[in-house]
Amino acid sequence: MKTPGEQPLISLRNAGSYVLVTSGGTVVEGPLLQIGNTTSRVDSGRDPVVWVDDWSATGVGHHWALCVGHRKANVAAVASLLGIEHHHV
Repeated sequence: MKTPGEQPLISLRNAGSYVLVTSGGTVVEGPLLQIGNTTSRVDSGRDPVVWVDDWSATGVGHHWALCVGHRKANVAAVASLLGIEHHHV
């Protein structure tokens, strides 16, 4: 099963400001971490090391949530209306 979509994240930075971050990816078959919660294997279509570096450079924490479909424009609009940052990785 492949589920295209984006991974939107709302996170509180250490400085206390909010930022919305999106990134495209596809949920793919493969082994999952057995850590006691729900997990998905996501292929971002790029080198995972570079993706993690770029994601981390936004200053957000490590939690994120998957959604089905392409939501970058919606997340960017919400960020604009709220006057907060939006980054797309």
